[in-house]
Amino acid sequence: MNYFSIKELSQSDTAERLGIDNTIPANLEPNAKRLIAELDKIRGAYKRPITINCGYRCKKLNIAVDGSSTSDHLLARAADLKNTPELQELILKMASLGKIDFDQIIIEKPDKN
Repeated sequence: MNYFSIKELSQSDTAERLGIDNTIPANLEPNAKRLIAELDKIRGAYKRPITINCGYRCKKLNIAVDGSSTSDHLLARAADLKNTPELQELILKMASLGKIDFDQIIIEKPDKN
């Protein structure tokens, strides 16, 4: 875990505001560590900071943000990143070359900056 931490993956402004404990349970830490390892690969290649907008969500937080009941966020297997066109291009290239291991990559509208 060179760039990201388990704590960072569970940080949530919404959870803090609502007083929800969003700590990743011990049984999900292996999932979080695998996700962080893949995110670290992206960050290392990107050579610039990457912001995690949303990582792990406990059930209570997932309900509060109207998340899907089948979301991989509940299993510490998903992270939403602040997207830029350059980051998007890098992730798609790394995925196509097999340099990162993800079940799915959902590309939403990238930020302009």
